[in-house]
Amino acid sequence: MSTLEPSIAQMLDVGKGCGLNLLVEAYDNYLSHYDLFFRIEHYQEQMHEFITQLMQQGWTMFDPNTGELILDEKLTIDECMKQIGFVYVEPDYSDLAFKPGTEPNPGDFDFMGGDDESRK
Repeated sequence: MSTLEPSIAQMLDVGKGCGLNLLVEAYDNYLSHYDLFFRIEHYQEQMHEFITQLMQQGWTMFDPNTGELILDEKLTIDECMKQIGFVYVEPDYSDLAFKPGTEPNPGDFDFMGGDDESRK
């Protein structure tokens, strides 16, 4: 069983890896894919812990009038990473069958098993 434990470090890492620049972009991207990072049956508890982490860093607050979560729209992912002591490591794609930004050769991947003749 997977133990999904969302964290601000993970959110920043994913955001940086996706080429995003701002904390608000990383947050929106992360929550758009909540099912990848949060266990559905523990979503409320995990979200509470996640928001608490954001607030402890001073990156967000609740609007006293609306109760909405407000993130600092000027904070960059790099600034946030530095604040928590997280160092982003660029992925190593050297062992891939094809390089990012190029089209893969369909022959590099055999999802069906067997050869082309056996699939006709």
